[in-house]
Amino acid sequence: MTGNKKLGFGLMRLPLSNPKDPASIDIERTCRMVDYFIEQGFTYFDTAWMYCNYASEKAVKKVLCERHPRDSFTLATKLHAGYFNTIEDCEKIFCEQLQKTGAGYFDYYLLHDLSYDNYQKCSQIDVFSFVRAKKEEAMLKAERPDMSVVSWALRFAASLDGVMAVLSGMSTEEQVEENTKLFSGTEKLSEKEIKLLERAVEIFNSDPFIPCTGCSYCTDGCPMNIPIPKYFSLYNADRQEVKTKGWLPQQEYYDNLTRDHGAASECIECGQCNGICPQHLNVIKNLKEVADYFETQDD
Repeated sequence: MTGNKKLGFGLMRLPLSNPKDPASIDIERTCRMVDYFIEQGFTYFDTAWMYCNYASEKAVKKVLCERHPRDSFTLATKLHAGYFNTIEDCEKIFCEQLQKTGAGYFDYYLLHDLSYDNYQKCSQIDVFSFVRAKKEEAMLKAERPDMSVVSWALRFAASLDGVMAVLSGMSTEEQVEENTKLFSGTEKLSEKEIKLLERAVEIFNSDPFIPCTGCSYCTDGCPMNIPIPKYFSLYNADRQEVKTKGWLPQQEYYDNLTRDHGAASECIECGQCNGICPQHLNVIKNLKEVADYFETQDD
């Protein structure tokens, strides 16, 4: 909201076709209301996961996102602690909210009803880091809503001096279509876009997890037959788990892998993995972290 346009449209008490059914949103009337709101110069809309018996976000797609240009309005939705117990739950809800609204991205993604208990739950699971990461993704989407987050990486590579070609592993027709369209125009990043990416990099680099992409270059020729990317993946997944859940599967997966492969602690530090890693990870150091994490935990 800019200037004196401080009125927001709350999409919680929408007109109903059946007063006894809170999900029976009268789409035609709501369309008229939304259109008039925008015609008067107002742009801020607010919904949430549970509004109108879980129907509000679906209505947003019909009354707003399918009928008005995405850059003509601002949309906020919310995540409530009553509907998640893990970061995986949060990711699932977030993806479903994107699908239900058809918005492409949210301008604001809010934590709903932060009472004392809900705040404690969000802190324990570290939902704040999850939302912060989504904010950085939204920042890129807000700048270029027509482009995927992946396309930013491709354009960054194409913007570097001396780069003759950018390789992209493509596995679907949609990926081929998106990439060819992207490189048919101007690929170079603007100064503003570069600053946005630099801010995103700061957020990603603050993440304590191992940024392994799973290419497996490091596993070929490993004298100890250590499945390095798999161990890193289990380590990252377990770090994101809620410890109060009790039993977690990653430790068992790790133990099973060590039956047929070298354990992380069996690394002899030959260095071939460090030399070949395209992400320039200190694989030897990371394997020590994995060994300390999975091989010293109490039974």
